[in-house]
Amino acid sequence: MSYILRTARETRPGENAMLSKRALLATIAGSLLLPVAPALAQDGAVVDPGDIVVTARRRQESILKVPVVQNVISAETLVRTQITDLVGVTAKVPGLFVSPGINTIGTLISLRGIGTSAIDAGVDQSVSLNIDGQQFSQGLVFKSGLFDLAQAEVLKGPQALFFGKNSPGGVISLTTADPGDSAEVIGRVSYEFEAREPRVEMILSGPVTETLGLRLAGTWSDREGYFKNTARDTLPANLGTLPAKSRADGNE
Repeated sequence: MSYILRTARETRPGENAMLSKRALLATIAGSLLLPVAPALAQDGAVVDPGDIVVTARRRQESILKVPVVQNVISAETLVRTQITDLVGVTAKVPGLFVSPGINTIGTLISLRGIGTSAIDAGVDQSVSLNIDGQQFSQGLVFKSGLFDLAQAEVLKGPQALFFGKNSPGGVISLTTADPGDSAEVIGRVSYEFEAREPRVEMILSGPVTETLGLRLAGTWSDREGYFKNTARDTLPANLGTLPAKSRADGNE
């Protein structure tokens, strides 16, 4: 804080202006002497709960502090809009194009016009996929479904500094949900009328000990198929995943 000491005395003409200047200088000098501890504390402050937390630089920080062009899709948005694969992500991210290959084993993906023309499953793509810190760049991985995610991030532009090679176009970073501090059971049932595909999801999560948690998630879907088989009723396509994840404080 700054203080200005004034004393009452008789002033001569023209002296009021000089006193005003002295008072202004005293105020400025007092402000410069204020402690800077609050400003320094803000630099190391914890991310505000209302901020969008991203991992574009391989650590958790507010999106406002990251000098990277990116789009973030929350878990609530993924569930509400029924996004179950990377093709669905394109509706939320401008400039992202994802198309399954005609050989059903590869994927064509580009970000802001940068991509790889080869769609073979073993060819590294120009846009990499990162799942919980693990890097994947081959086209076959891009056909995996999205389920039980905490959020999805799409980083645009070269990301070789933090994500290594094979990312000149950008990176799609997926973060799976962690076990919570309390037990929870989540179940979802949906039906896709155009594809005639029912879908069931089940999530079990909770703490095991004070420092260990476990999360088990499973999904099942049954698609009738695209062609009619005259020998049998339908040509079914059964898809399913069963991911599991655990957490222990102090370990990655």
